[in-house]
Amino acid sequence: MAAVPYARCRLFGHAWEQVSLPPVYPFRHRWPNTLCLHCMRCDAARFDVFDSYGSLAGRKYGYPVDYAIPRDEKPTTEELRLIIIRPRRKQ
Repeated sequence: MAAVPYARCRLFGHAWEQVSLPPVYPFRHRWPNTLCLHCMRCDAARFDVFDSYGSLAGRKYGYPVDYAIPRDEKPTTEELRLIIIRPRRKQ
């Protein structure tokens, strides 16, 4: 079983931390109430947009270029667990 990039994020979920909105964020003026989150493990980004009452109005994600896996190649939860718990063998 080959190592899967971003296995920990796929199995456990992302390790989000709040960061400042990037200066080039295209929706800064249309949606001023935006919370920007960054995954400390895989560099994914999440943008949560809130209305004036604090309710979630929308959410957008940005993933690293190599994050996507074709549907027929996605590992199962069990395979992800094995990838994480088995030590990597030196070749």
